[in-house]
Amino acid sequence: GEWSTNPFSLTGKNGYLYGRGTSDDKGPILAILFAAADLQAKGDLPVNLAFVIEGEEEANSSGFIEALESNLHWFKGTDVILLSNSVWLGENKPCLHYGLRGLLKLDVTVKGPKKNLHSGVDGGAVNEPMIDLVNLLAGMIDINGHVNIDGFYDNIADLSEEEQKLYEGLDFDIDAYKQSLGVEKLLSDDSRELLMKRWRYPTLSMHSVGHKNQQGSASIIPATVSAMISARIVPNQKGEDVFNAVHKYLTEKFATFNSSNSVEVTLISIGDWWLGDPNSQYFEAAKESLESVWEQKIVYSREGGTIPITNRLEKLLNAPAIHLPIGQSTDGCHLHDERIRVENLMKGKHVVSEFFCRLTKSKPAECKNEPEEKIK
Repeated sequence: GEWSTNPFSLTGKNGYLYGRGTSDDKGPILAILFAAADLQAKGDLPVNLAFVIEGEEEANSSGFIEALESNLHWFKGTDVILLSNSVWLGENKPCLHYGLRGLLKLDVTVKGPKKNLHSGVDGGAVNEPMIDLVNLLAGMIDINGHVNIDGFYDNIADLSEEEQKLYEGLDFDIDAYKQSLGVEKLLSDDSRELLMKRWRYPTLSMHSVGHKNQQGSASIIPATVSAMISARIVPNQKGEDVFNAVHKYLTEKFATFNSSNSVEVTLISIGDWWLGDPNSQYFEAAKESLESVWEQKIVYSREGGTIPITNRLEKLLNAPAIHLPIGQSTDGCHLHDERIRVENLMKGKHVVSEFFCRLTKSKPAECKNEPEEKIK
């Protein structure tokens, strides 16, 4: 879609701020920075802070971990890691995220003749790589979304009674979700089951199938074709195990084709899943801060997406992480007309201020830092 405003010039409209990265993640970053700056200016900042701002997540954050490892002295004695790189489940109820899925990216390539062929001259004489690839991918996932690969669903963490209770009272409208996607039917009509499919169970997706000469003639039989696929993994799965299961399925199925072509299945990257502890003192402090500022009960939710650095930071700094979403589900992160509501941005700052205070059990009133005018 097209932007209705200049994406690189912040535009205010109807209580929202529009622009590239307003919700993901410039707005939340600034909310946290201003919370700290305001408290520091008053002499009320009760904690030591180290900010880590990294903008290359979409490019696999090359060199980020190495940079952290080279400067660990900055983070000595870290107690908790606060991240704000996600949005609410819905529009009206603030939440805390306690889980993320992991991500495997794979390339599947079928190689055939030494050069491209002509369908009018050579069609019918050889095994065509594109046909082999399409047949190879077909059947991996059935029409109900089930992945037909032995071992794909192994080692999934059991669903406890405590976790089941967290799915109660979530701010999720299944009809509104369908409308936002522009579809008439989902893989489940039960909201709890659908959220579990999106959050706590693994999935396999196919993103592209093609060849280097995508814009070429319809008469060309490409000699080499590739598909990009991914798998979202969950606690307590290991990425290497899931890759091995997918690799085994594809290579064994391809062998049944008796084709003159060959197949290569390549692991591009693995991003870890993350699971926090909603019962920890840090989640409790964040919960109390959210409920104080927004004056309503919050919910705990998970995300189906992946932020691999969360797990890495926990291990590197030997400290737990929490995810504090600030924006709403309709902010359109990564999309045209990305936005964030001014109310969420301002209240997000106050939530963070209270969170800092509650970490040291300071009285929240001492550093609530409310503006003179009421936030609307």
